[in-house]
Amino acid sequence: MKNLLLMLLSENGLRAFVPEFAPVEFANTPTGHADFLRWLPAALSEAILLIDLSAEEFRRESAPHLSGQRHRALRQRKLDVFFRGLTFRLAERQSRQAGNRRDDWLLFSALQNPEPLQTWLEIMQSARIPLRGVYSLARLGSLLLGKATASNVLLVSWQSASGLRQSYFQDGQLVFSRLTSSIGRDGFIDAISADMQDTCRYLASTGMLPDGTALQIRIVGQKSDLRELRKRLPDSPGQHYRYLTLETLQRHFGIGQTPANSDATSVWLAILARHQPAASYAQPVHTRPYRLRRIGRHLKHAGMATLALSFLCTGLFYWQAAQQDKKTQSLQSLDIGLQREILALEAELSGLPTNPAEMRTTVEWARRLEQENINPRTFLLPISRIFDRHPNIMLDELAWQAAPDVSPGSVRISVECHIDDLDNDPRTAQAQFSRFRADLAEAMQAVKTLRLPAGSNPEDSLDSLERDTPVSNHFALEMTWQRPG
Repeated sequence: MKNLLLMLLSENGLRAFVPEFAPVEFANTPTGHADFLRWLPAALSEAILLIDLSAEEFRRESAPHLSGQRHRALRQRKLDVFFRGLTFRLAERQSRQAGNRRDDWLLFSALQNPEPLQTWLEIMQSARIPLRGVYSLARLGSLLLGKATASNVLLVSWQSASGLRQSYFQDGQLVFSRLTSSIGRDGFIDAISADMQDTCRYLASTGMLPDGTALQIRIVGQKSDLRELRKRLPDSPGQHYRYLTLETLQRHFGIGQTPANSDATSVWLAILARHQPAASYAQPVHTRPYRLRRIGRHLKHAGMATLALSFLCTGLFYWQAAQQDKKTQSLQSLDIGLQREILALEAELSGLPTNPAEMRTTVEWARRLEQENINPRTFLLPISRIFDRHPNIMLDELAWQAAPDVSPGSVRISVECHIDDLDNDPRTAQAQFSRFRADLAEAMQAVKTLRLPAGSNPEDSLDSLERDTPVSNHFALEMTWQRPG
């Protein structure tokens, strides 16, 4: 990560790491503190402090499974019993036990000598360094071992700045850890061979390692050193060794540099840069600059997302407005066309005899049809077109009314007509009438003949009510129109 500062604190001082630069050492002295402030890079985005101190003590206890305020009160009581008065202390619930009670395993830890850490934290606080947290190197072992680890594992690593760290894990959970300081590069192999056996005897004598259980020992180191250790430490019924080469681990964590020795510091810092453990010795006052910067970044991202969303909504609004404008223009064009058809229809019907009473009746029926949600134009236009196809048939009278007795949305239409220019030929009149009636039958739901033209045989009428012999070329029809849908 760009502008990331990684630090390792030991009894010997503070070692600072910046990507692409060599590590820098600062002693636990006023001079070292001043040198650190002068060296401090500008525009840091994040800082992480890893501690590897012999003053760190661990206690693992079994406790009833509680939650909420009761669990917090239990942890506080245990901390006061084990580490009363200490500034930097932690309590962590690890897992549930496998017994019937299903109690919790709790891990407690604290720094018996908080002065070195307290001094460096005050310096970082005064420089407003965005410190993410203060993490224990011993607790990171579970991240290195992973979930698929054996039940009883002793993890051994050497850090040139602090010494030899040995951490014991049961089912992937830290139980015990100890640091042997003042072990240099030349004494690495001898120290592991001797000091590790003392740790194994301690685990067996305290009962941490169950009787008859083989201890799985994992050693982190350079390939050449591990090759020598294989010769000195053969497997036995009680101890099984496995070696984790730094070359493999550095490739796994993307560390480009080649290890010059068995110093595992770079691996622990790489793990810490990738993961953020929940347990941190830092107090809220120490991480305040980091939290403020993080909130600022979140607000900035939220503002950018809001701005992008507003642009998107604005674009969508303009697009919808354009679509609505197109629909409005289409409806306006359709309205103009309908107005033209209405004017044409009015011109065609302007020659019909009208009087004020008929006009009033027409308006009243139009209102009734409007209440029935019926537009007269929908059934008058088909009738008008049929009259256009029969120029010899003249309309004398037309009337319509709603017919709710037939069905909702139905209209009953009555027409009285006469056949013009027939040369007094009854057969021609009958043919004209038959074609006219057939066209109406196709456009209407039903057509009923009320009066036949002259010379027509009553047997030819499809639905005649009157059986009298017609005496003229006048005829009358009644039609039923049904609103579609």
